[in-house]
Amino acid sequence: MLVMFLKRMMMAIPSLIGVVIVTFLLTRALPGDPAAYFAGPAATKEAIEQVRVQLGLDKPLIVQFGNYVRDLAHGDLGNCLTTGQPVSKEIKARLPVSTHNENVPSFRTMRMSPFGWG
Repeated sequence: MLVMFLKRMMMAIPSLIGVVIVTFLLTRALPGDPAAYFAGPAATKEAIEQVRVQLGLDKPLIVQFGNYVRDLAHGDLGNCLTTGQPVSKEIKARLPVSTHNENVPSFRTMRMSPFGWG
């Protein structure tokens, strides 16, 4: 049982690496300049450049990817684009409601099912 579990975990590693690479590349391929977005519509070129340096967008793509992987490994998911709060804080605030909205209908379905608990 343990051997099978370890084999499955080893098989998941390439998928995880693929997801990390694809999400990094997709966020870089989005139209528009993220530095201009974060700086605001009335920002000067100097302010946009300062935001670009602050976000690390002035560095080569491979360095940006290394920083991205390092931050993910440390649990830093970045900041939410709409609120500016850390994403982990946003997830923590919304997870109880999401879990409740998912579990209650599932339990009701199992209870009413002839093969379930009821």
